[in-house]
Amino acid sequence: MPQSPDRVCVWRIVLIPAALVATATHVPITQDHLEEAPYIGLLFVLLEAAGLVLAVLLLRRDDRLLYVACAAVGGLAILAYIFSRSIGLPQIGDDVGNWAEPLGVVAVAAEAVLLFGGLAAASGRLVLMIDRRVAVASVAVLVALGMGVTIAANAAEPSMADHAG
Repeated sequence: MPQSPDRVCVWRIVLIPAALVATATHVPITQDHLEEAPYIGLLFVLLEAAGLVLAVLLLRRDDRLLYVACAAVGGLAILAYIFSRSIGLPQIGDDVGNWAEPLGVVAVAAEAVLLFGGLAAASGRLVLMIDRRVAVASVAVLVALGMGVTIAANAAEPSMADHAG
């Protein structure tokens, strides 16, 4: 999507914080999952890496394929969450029915923004360009808010040891 150097697509302002928050929500639980269910821990590491790469690329460019990647990462993460909470996944059956886990709720919200924001941006139909200075300030505020919510959710999160009973 062509843009002038002093204008930024509004979708980047929404997707950058979503990618960073989706990453941050998984960091506190990755080590426990690497020990309990290594394949889940590895998937978390891959999701975290994807979120960081998406955020960095979104900072640098405006690209339809990048928006599709945001939607794919968000959609796959939500799908994995739905499976883990409904039918369960091997080695983490204790997550079945645990839909209101604080970090999970924040993660799914960020991943939904990646999914639907990525789809909307990739469509090219809902494009709004804003001043770069406003964009930078907006991203900073949204990242700070998202990280604050993530920290609060992590503080409310029961430890994996609590799940083991």
